[in-house]
Amino acid sequence: CTDHYTGTVHFRYYLGAESGEMLCDFFIDCIQAKGHEKEPFHGVPLIVVVDPGSANKGALFANLLRLLGVKLIVHAPKNPRAKGSVEKHNDVIEGGFESRLIAIRVTSLEQLNAEASVWRRYFNGVKKHSRHGHTRYGLWQTIRREQLRLAPAPEVCRALMTTRPETREVRGDLKVSFGGALYWVKDVPHLNIGQKVMVARSPYRDDAILLIEQDEHQRDVHWVCPAVAI
Repeated sequence: CTDHYTGTVHFRYYLGAESGEMLCDFFIDCIQAKGHEKEPFHGVPLIVVVDPGSANKGALFANLLRLLGVKLIVHAPKNPRAKGSVEKHNDVIEGGFESRLIAIRVTSLEQLNAEASVWRRYFNGVKKHSRHGHTRYGLWQTIRREQLRLAPAPEVCRALMTTRPETREVRGDLKVSFGGALYWVKDVPHLNIGQKVMVARSPYRDDAILLIEQDEHQRDVHWVCPAVAI
């Protein structure tokens, strides 16, 4: 995974063939705080670009991104340049990190990923990027507070993989029921009493749901609808 703006790279190793579960696990790892002061990269992006692999187009990943409010772009087949940064950093990792493994006795996947974390902190935190002249982590830390979307807890993200929006009807008092509670939809424009709407639990707020619409370009629009105070 690479960040388009800063060039920050994040990678992990897995056993077995690529799958939807593996892809989601990796994406969740990318967006979580890493718990290390020298590895600040985290947060939910607005857009993710992937190749047309079966896992990337699968329902688990699509559900996860949709409810997190991330636009998924699947580039055309046989066009690796569409995500050239990832392709280039695969080569960088092979030459910079994997070539060193000949001198290390690796006995487990956990050890391999621990070694990868050490190299990743060095590469992103020490080496300067030729394009912008800063270290990758250094430039990433210039992000403004309002630009950073903090990721929900990992268990919340994993639940989103199999969560689908549900249909509800707008009541006469401009509320909808969901999960045994009522939520206001009065701030969503153009809603009519009796209209069917798609709603889901908000991954970012315990006291709200998402009302999901689509605009004229078939892109999701999320409205945060707060719970009715009792």
